[in-house]
Amino acid sequence: MTPNNFYNKLKIMIKDMSEEDRIKIFNQDGLKALKRISECCEKSEKFAVITNEVNYQSLRALIRYFNFSVYYKRSHTTLFLTNFEGSFFSRIKDDRYRFLKAFYPKSSEYRNLSEERHEFFKNMLK
Repeated sequence: MTPNNFYNKLKIMIKDMSEEDRIKIFNQDGLKALKRISECCEKSEKFAVITNEVNYQSLRALIRYFNFSVYYKRSHTTLFLTNFEGSFFSRIKDDRYRFLKAFYPKSSEYRNLSEERHEFFKNMLK
């Protein structure tokens, strides 16, 4: 799915939301994240990087409601603007991947995590 199609589907989903859910999800931080998503869709980027200046709990509510696919890192969260599958690569896996890459690059755990990470990105960016 292209980012423009993604954004059109997202707009329809927002219109279909109940007023109660809109108030709960689109607080100040939710609106910042939505603004960032719309900017990235206008540029036809396949992902939006949301830094930690946005409250994590508000962002998590937005992600869960719309079932976004996400890559969590220590410094930011990356939302993929290609599908509504709800796939994610957690912070713990990312930290473990980076640790193993630096200290144990020949371990089987690193190879498995590397393959899993590669498959995740391959599925998200097609």
